[in-house]
Amino acid sequence: MSHRPPTSQIPFPEEIFRMLQNVSQTLPPSTLPSADFSLMSSLSPTDQFLEGVDIQAAAAALFANHDSSSRLSISTSFDPTHSKKPRLNAGSHIQPSIWRPQVAASDRLLCWSSPHAANYLASLESRFPRTSVFRLFHVMLQSLDPNTRSNYGAGLLRFTQFCDDMSIAESERMPASSELLSMFAAHYAGKLSQKTLNNWLAALHFWHIVNGAPWHGNDMLRHVRRVFTKLVPPSSKRAKRPPVTLEALCILHDRLDLSNTFDASVWALASLAFWSCCRLGELLIAPPQAFDPSKHVSRQVLPLSISTLENGTRHSTFHIPWPSKTTLSLGADISITARNNRTCPLAALLNHSSGSTGLPSHAPLFAYRTGNGWSPMTRWYGSQPVSRTCPVTPFALVVRQNFFCRESPLMSLQLKVAGSLKLSWNT
Repeated sequence: MSHRPPTSQIPFPEEIFRMLQNVSQTLPPSTLPSADFSLMSSLSPTDQFLEGVDIQAAAAALFANHDSSSRLSISTSFDPTHSKKPRLNAGSHIQPSIWRPQVAASDRLLCWSSPHAANYLASLESRFPRTSVFRLFHVMLQSLDPNTRSNYGAGLLRFTQFCDDMSIAESERMPASSELLSMFAAHYAGKLSQKTLNNWLAALHFWHIVNGAPWHGNDMLRHVRRVFTKLVPPSSKRAKRPPVTLEALCILHDRLDLSNTFDASVWALASLAFWSCCRLGELLIAPPQAFDPSKHVSRQVLPLSISTLENGTRHSTFHIPWPSKTTLSLGADISITARNNRTCPLAALLNHSSGSTGLPSHAPLFAYRTGNGWSPMTRWYGSQPVSRTCPVTPFALVVRQNFFCRESPLMSLQLKVAGSLKLSWNT
């Protein structure tokens, strides 16, 4: 198995010389040594060729670029058609650095590097085949959901901005000392919620793990996090929302036109989430382009297989692939039991499926017909007006404008808790 030779033993062909010169030209003038041309005649041809080139800085830049390209190839391996472009928001500015290329938030965990991370990758590649190293990073990143990787990328961005403002050296950012981590957390005390801080620190912890760096989140950081809870700003706190009542569900039913495929989809979702105790995230997608058959339920579960109990009650079950922390990739089964009133979830789902016949099996389960074909039903996104002709209308907005005040948007947990309470009262 090959090992990386010491720097003094690496041959320097002419193309490497020219590459170092090109990289050196892009470095700040302060990093380049002043040339003493009076000594030119006493220099060897190699030394003359490299005169004025900061070998150490140029080599570091070249090494960082190699490290960055290797990591980007691993990140893009999750999607061969990977074409994400970073969105440059007003609050996402960082100082330009060879260690932090402009990539999408979900790619920062791997593509944003450091001197320690580059040395760690070089050490792995000197001891193991590159394909094995590639597989290692690939598997580690797969432990995180794409949304989690994006959220972690935001935490890494804030840490980088903090270090830039404090003029923290690259070598001190990883592994980050206990003092640096504690100062980072203390900087946002009274400005953010504890949940946001926990996500940012989890991102930094994972960034250290994936790059083989020790984590120094010790007692000092734990004490800062305890105080952080007491200093959470009121703007980060949400008022408790009451669960949806059966009366409110009946009001929604009476205000919808169930012969309309859009309304039928809304009603099937509300009734199913209530009586089957589901979260909306288990049944709906976020933006339309986020649909993933491996995570979201599609129309392949139709037609439903309906059974009848000895007492005459009809019921059915269908599987959802939605992965959770407990079920992982196994998904879960949604049980539907008929009710003897107009809020019956089985009747609602059958009405929706019959009104949307002909839609492709790969479409989301709660997709509905439009004038141009069909559209998916999405969760709460933005403040679009409710319209049956709108290509994409968020489900939560429709329900909210029917029986909730505008200051109290529908939360998926409200339907789940309400259904659980109602079922427990009936037993």
